[in-house]
Amino acid sequence: MDATERQWLKTQAEKEGISYTRYIRMVALGQLPQAEPMYQQDRPLELNKGVTANQLKRLLTHDLPKIGNNLNQLTRHVNETRQIGPRQTEEIAKIREDMDRITGLIFKALG
Repeated sequence: MDATERQWLKTQAEKEGISYTRYIRMVALGQLPQAEPMYQQDRPLELNKGVTANQLKRLLTHDLPKIGNNLNQLTRHVNETRQIGPRQTEEIAKIREDMDRITGLIFKALG
């Protein structure tokens, strides 16, 4: 823990009116709720209207892995045959379209 984090914890303890060590103990034991995360990147995301958490979850847990699998199969085929035919070119174009669609939705969700 660095000095900035320690100071942040001390400030949280002061807000609760208790000592630094008691604050840490009570949060660790679940007797006090955790404060808002110190760093912006650790805070929960607020999705923009129009994109639901379920849509974003599906993109990240279903659509992206599916694209990765397709890309692996395509790469394996090209490595084995040492050639790229029209079918592989179509697959690459489809993967690019899927990635553009997913990227767009993620950016829309994040604002």
